[in-house]
Amino acid sequence: MVGNRALAFIIDVVIYALIFVIIGAADFNALLDSEHGTMFFCILIVCMLSIFFKDIISGRSVGKRLLKLKIIGEDGKTPSTFRLILRNITIPIWLVEAILLLCGKIRIGDKLAGTKVENG
Repeated sequence: MVGNRALAFIIDVVIYALIFVIIGAADFNALLDSEHGTMFFCILIVCMLSIFFKDIISGRSVGKRLLKLKIIGEDGKTPSTFRLILRNITIPIWLVEAILLLCGKIRIGDKLAGTKVENG
């Protein structure tokens, strides 16, 4: 299960990285200069927000759907939108989260939101 969760996360990250690159592909170097720096920053913010909101449709991101995983709450049902967003707030510390998962521990985001990932 840990392997499937990690693979689902990698799929999601690749998708969002591709979106980021496609949006900025027209002239990526121009996005880095001072005149277009605001556009680069806005694209980055949109990508980060989309990662925070990635699980809000039925508790499944694209990666979770492909690997038949789902997020459930303590009651066994799909958590509220707030809880689904809350669990993704810790994505910026993904390295810590990955280490916890690999050690068989619960993610900080799942602890905060009272959620878990299961097959389904």
